[in-house]
This record gives sequence, structure tokens and C-alpha cells, in this order.
Amino acid sequence: MVFTTCGVGFAVVLGTFVSALIGAVVLAATMVVAGIWRACAPKATRAAGIAVRSKWFDVGFYLACGIAVAVLAITYPEALLVP
Repeated sequence: MVFTTCGVGFAVVLGTFVSALIGAVVLAATMVVAGIWRACAPKATRAAGIAVRSKWFDVGFYLACGIAVAVLAITYPEALLVP
């Protein structure tokens, strides 16, 4: 829970002050790492805060959302322009 909150907060700060592309990629990486952590955690108590539904639904949801955000961020043409 702390990692995901810090990751999202860090992505917001980077997206606001550095670049939207970098913020979106950090957000996507946070979701992918949360999915991997949920897959590797042996019990729901070790993945507190990210264990919402069944284990494999959570893993699939986090990984799919992380990949989708990364693909959308990278393929958006104006995001590559750094101010």
C-alpha cells in the first residue's frame, strides 16, 4: 500500500513538473510492479492494500492497466515533445 501510494505520488509530481510522458511511464511501472508483487505474495496479508479481489484477477488487472497506460503514453505523439 505504501509503495503504490508513493509510486502514484511520484508519478504525479514528475508528470506535473518534468514531463507527462515520464509521469505516465512511472505510473505504468508502479502498476506493473504492484501486479508482480500481488502474484508473488504468498498470502493476502503480505499484499495488504493491493489485495482487493481474487489473486489472479488482481494480477491480470494491474498488469493489463500498467501495459495499457504505458502503450498509450508512448504512442501519443505530442507526449514525446519535452517542453
